[in-house]
Amino acid sequence: MQTIVLGIVFLFYGFFAVSFSFGTNKHGILFLGVSLFLIGLELLLPLIFVINYSAGYFATSLFFILGAANLMLFLNSRELKFHLIFGILLIVISIVIPYSEIFWLIDLAVDKTVLILLNIWPVILIIAGVGILTSRKTDIIKNGN
Repeated sequence: MQTIVLGIVFLFYGFFAVSFSFGTNKHGILFLGVSLFLIGLELLLPLIFVINYSAGYFATSLFFILGAANLMLFLNSRELKFHLIFGILLIVISIVIPYSEIFWLIDLAVDKTVLILLNIWPVILIIAGVGILTSRKTDIIKNGN
């Protein structure tokens, strides 16, 4: 249930972030929006189509998502040729990972990390919220407002 909620939130946030930032100079928001949208898809597709997580699933997805986000940055601003080259390189790596024995350590590390994060994301959100609340209190105390 948690994964479904997180996936839907990421899809909606990513969709609106991309629609509001595409065509502007807000490259960070565009990159984050594309990444979150694709992460939301990654979280929901295995549940909808009953895809089993296999070795390299998360590593392949990570490289593909980062490559697609870089390609979107290039499409947003054609002067950023680096993002075109880097995006294509990351997508090629995401295609090669499942068929290569060279990237097995990357597969293992990324897959284990993502599986841990999927289980503890509510705790991470609570810690982030407490951090935001305490930083605002210290700002209010410092400014006297």
